This record gives sequence, C-alpha cells and structure tokens, in this order.
Amino acid sequence: MDPDPAAMLAAVDQCPPPPAFRLRAVALPDDLDFLLTLYADSRAREMALLPWPEARKRAFLAQQFSAQHDDYQRRFGERRFWLVERKGTPVGRLYLAAPEAGRLRIVDLSIAARFQGRGWGGALLRWLARAAGPVGARLELHVRQGNPARRLYERLGFRLEETRGLDDLLSLAPSPN
Repeated sequence: MDPDPAAMLAAVDQCPPPPAFRLRAVALPDDLDFLLTLYADSRAREMALLPWPEARKRAFLAQQFSAQHDDYQRRFGERRFWLVERKGTPVGRLYLAAPEAGRLRIVDLSIAARFQGRGWGGALLRWLARAAGPVGARLELHVRQGNPARRLYERLGFRLEETRGLDDLLSLAPSPN
C-alpha cells in the first residue's frame, strides 16, 4: 500500500538536507524580493524577446509570480514551500507537494542564475530521492521540452511518464536505499 501524503512529507522533513544547505519555510512578505528575482531569472530568456519597457516587464513578472504562488497554494494541500539557503544566503527555492498516496511532486526547484552550475540542484534532487525512497514514494516533476536541466534529471534516473503540450512529466521510482 502506498504511503499517505502526510507521511511522505513527514519522512522528507526527518531527513537532513545536504550539508551546507538550509531549507526553511518561505515567509511572505519577507522573502518576496528574493523570490521575485528568482522568478524573473527563470523567465529572463522569454522576457528578453518582448519589446516592453523594463517597468512593464517587472509588473508583469510580479503579477505572474503572485498568480503562480496562489495557484500552488490552492492546488497542493499537502506541501512544503522552502527557501534554499547556503551559508545564510538565499540561493533558490524548492516547492514539494504530495498530491496523492505514493507520489511526491517537485513543483519547483530553482537555483538563482548566479549560483547555477555548481551541482546544488543535483544535490537537492539526490537528497529528495534518499528521503522518499524508504517510504516508497515516487518522485515526479514537470520539465519544459528543451530545458537543459532535463539532462540532469535523466542522469539521476528520472524517466518520461507522459507529454502534455510543451511539458513532459518525468518520474523517479523509489529506491529502498
């Protein structure tokens, strides 16, 4: 029988994060500036294509971030919204949800652009796999087709489950560790 959502998240809570990282609950409005910058980083390529003034882009991104955050809160009852810190500095966010028994969804894992390429995202994904394995939880995430992070996911063992439009659902089977 698959573990229930609350038990899966409790198992993750009990597993210490990778060394040098601290995960803490997102605190709004205190973390808003960092989270907006992180969100803008993730949309920089598409924003560069728009002929809008910078002020309009910032307003658009703030509205989109707010809508995304509200949607995540509405859709995922059993969840953890963490700010990822390293040596006291915010470096990313990790949003994890348990939408149903046996499945943990990585809703969002973002590392700020200036900290990417250091293996931190991979360290966090390996930690999640270690935490989820003993309770038999499958990890899953959506990735946009063409996203370079997909190579990392596949190296870690994530496999294609389904395609919906421009996004693919990837999953990682539980490992008993």
